[in-house]
Amino acid sequence: MLRSDEAEMAVLGCLMLEPERAGRIFSSLPAKCFGNEELRKVYSVCRKRFKKGEPIDFVTLSTVTGNPDGLGMCMDIVSTTGNTDGYIDLVIDFYRKREIYSTCMNLCEEALNESTDADELTGKIERALDYQHRVIQARNDSNAKEFTDALLEYFEQLYAPQPKSWKTGFSTLNRMLGGIMPETFTVLAGRSGRGKTAFALNLAVNLARSCRVLYLSMEMPKKQIIDRIAARIAHKDSISIRDGSLTAEEKADIQREFDILVGKGVQMVIDDCQQLTLDDLERKIIRWKPDVVFVDHVGLMKGDPKKQRWEVFTEISQSFKTMAMKHKIAVFALAQQTSDVEKRANKKANMSDVKGTDSFSNDADAMLFITADVEASENAAWVDASIQIVKNRNGSCGEIPYHWMPKYHEYIEVMK
Repeated sequence: MLRSDEAEMAVLGCLMLEPERAGRIFSSLPAKCFGNEELRKVYSVCRKRFKKGEPIDFVTLSTVTGNPDGLGMCMDIVSTTGNTDGYIDLVIDFYRKREIYSTCMNLCEEALNESTDADELTGKIERALDYQHRVIQARNDSNAKEFTDALLEYFEQLYAPQPKSWKTGFSTLNRMLGGIMPETFTVLAGRSGRGKTAFALNLAVNLARSCRVLYLSMEMPKKQIIDRIAARIAHKDSISIRDGSLTAEEKADIQREFDILVGKGVQMVIDDCQQLTLDDLERKIIRWKPDVVFVDHVGLMKGDPKKQRWEVFTEISQSFKTMAMKHKIAVFALAQQTSDVEKRANKKANMSDVKGTDSFSNDADAMLFITADVEASENAAWVDASIQIVKNRNGSCGEIPYHWMPKYHEYIEVMK
């Protein structure tokens, strides 16, 4: 196993040669970063003595540890205490290598298990890489205390049970987001007519197979929502469903597909409501006790008429994140996208493209922007569409291609 005994000895040597550096060293380097068990024990003794205000000089430590020769070697190996930060960096670098090695070995073992899900493995790899990047960023940009806090938080997460998440039903989206996790706030934005509601309903039905979903619609009545779901699950023309021109056989097909959903334990509540307020939203969350809430859409929510509209949006955005954490749920907010994206040559969305306020870009854990080729032929079976993930605190960003079938209100992921 990789270790860095000399760097660890040098850190202990700096502690004894220049005790006034102790506070900075202890705030920069948790004991668990030490790979040598004996040196880690000595370092832990030093930390405890420092917290108690007790001396950590060579003579005192020799008496406490009973190892004056080892402590003497730690002092002898230090060429200059001015390189203390360099020694700390070496200890952390070797710690990171050990973590990478351990993660790779565990993943290799899991990969050989036929029951292991490939998406789950990929998610673990991405989380491990994300942690390594965060450690680097924290060490470069943050002060010592913040870096230590980041490490300590990681230690707690490393040995704690993995947080639950719910499957989106789309493999690439699930891998990039890490599933839908509690206490998160996600924005799904797009221009009018690009299929936001269709995609949201696809997600909602998929999620309802493993958790309880509350879908709040302010844009269309409950029947229209259920019509769209029927068109998708039974692959029936949504216009025929809308106009009531289905054959008896087609109606039976829809009935059968809904029976299958119910038989699989799908848990979904659809609530059509007008001018939803934040208080209304919280009352509905308390009543229905969902795991995931969809709000379709935030532009139709009611706010304080005395406030400017941007102030209302800001309050809504902040409250969504607060409610997600308070009730330990996931909140999906559908929102309108500004026309700025259409003025860009690359048609790429920015976090600031949500109508109303920039607060969404600050409060949301993830921001998804939907695009679709609305200029495609009316006779086309599907149109090209994509989801651009422009912010993702729990995973990676990027663009995912889809085929959108407006006739059935269905999104199909394009596998590369």
